[in-house]
Amino acid sequence: MTERKMQFIPTLAILALAVAAPFVLSSFAVFQLATVLTYAPAVLGLVIITGLTGQLALGNGAFFALGAYTTAILVQSYGWPFWATFPVAGLLSLVGGILFGIPGLRLRGHFLAVLTLSIAVAAPQVIKHFEGLTSGASGISVFLPEPPEWLGMDNTQAAYFVALIITVLAFAMTRALRLSRVGRALEAIRENELVAASLGINVAYFKVMAFGYSTLLAGLGGSAFTVSVGFVAPENFTIGLAALLIIALVVGGKKSEWGAVIGSLFIVILPLYAGSIAPAVAGVCFAVVVILFILLLPEGMAGLPQRVLRGFQRVAGAGKRRDY
Repeated sequence: MTERKMQFIPTLAILALAVAAPFVLSSFAVFQLATVLTYAPAVLGLVIITGLTGQLALGNGAFFALGAYTTAILVQSYGWPFWATFPVAGLLSLVGGILFGIPGLRLRGHFLAVLTLSIAVAAPQVIKHFEGLTSGASGISVFLPEPPEWLGMDNTQAAYFVALIITVLAFAMTRALRLSRVGRALEAIRENELVAASLGINVAYFKVMAFGYSTLLAGLGGSAFTVSVGFVAPENFTIGLAALLIIALVVGGKKSEWGAVIGSLFIVILPLYAGSIAPAVAGVCFAVVVILFILLLPEGMAGLPQRVLRGFQRVAGAGKRRDY
C-alpha cells in the first residue's frame, strides 16, 4: 500500500465514526455535534483567507448569518425545500464576499481587520432593520418536514447528516485548493506580495477570490445551522460569533483542515462543559484555556503531533551526540 493511500486511512476511520455517531449518542449530543459541523465550514473558509493568504478577516459571522437567513426565509416564507436553498445561500455569500473583498484590496493588517469586523458588528442591526423580511428581533422559526421513514432517522439525526455532508464537502474543497497551484499562489502572496506579483501572480484577483471562497463556505455553514437549529434570530450572529470563529481557527490550527474541525469542536463543547461545572466562571475558564493554547500551542491542536515528533527527534539527536 502506497504512502498516499495510507494517509487516507485515518480520514476514513474518522468519517466512519462520524457516520455512526448519531445512532449511538443521545439526541442532545447529536445536536451539539451538528452545531459543531455547522461552524466548521466557516472556519475552513478562514483557513484559506487567514491561514493561507495571510488576510485577517473577521467578518465571516455576517456571511454565516446571510446563509442562515437565506435558508430560513426561502423555506419558511416561500416553501422551498431546504436542500434547494444551499446553492442560493452559497452564491449570495460568494457575491457578497467579492463585493467586500474588492475595497479590501487597498487595506492590510489591522485596517482590513477593522473593515471586516465592522461587517460583523453591523449584521445584527441590518437584520433587525429589514423586519418585514427577517421578522426583526423575534427571529424566524423553521419547520422542516419529517425525514422519510425508510431512512430510520429522526429530525435531529437527519439535520446532523446535512451538516456532515456540507462539512465533508467544504473539507475536501479546502484541502484540494490548499494543495493546488492556486494554494501555492495564495501562500506566495502571504509571504511577499511584491515577489508574488513579479512571478506573474495576479495578486488582486487571488486575494478577492480567496475572500469570496471564505464567505461562500461561511454561507453554507449558516444554511446548515438553520437546518440543524430550526431557528434564527439576530442574537445568534453578534460579534461574539465572529470572535468564536477566529478562536476556533487559532486553537485548531490556522493552516489545517483538521484544525478547523477541532477548533469548531472546541468552541461548542468547552463552553458547554465549563458552564455545567462552574456557571459563574465559565467565561473565565474559556478565556484561560484559549490563552494557554496561544502560548503553548501557537500552531494549534493540529500541529501537536508534529510538535511532539520534533521533541522526540531532538531528544534522540541529543542522545546520539552524547554517545558519540
